[in-house]
Amino acid sequence: MLKELDAYEDEAGFVLKIVDIDEAIATNAAYSSEDYFNEIMIKRDRRMLEMVKQELGWK
Repeated sequence: MLKELDAYEDEAGFVLKIVDIDEAIATNAAYSSEDYFNEIMIKRDRRMLEMVKQELGWK
């Protein structure tokens, strides 16, 4: 089941798709926005993905 985008995500042009964790981290690392809220949310998500990858011992 895929989640729907939040209103701010839709307005920012985010795309919801399933990718491997390295692609998700790289995409979030490359993201930039003039909207401070979007920047903070993406940085938070990227950090969580990095922590999950590390915790699971994925290379």
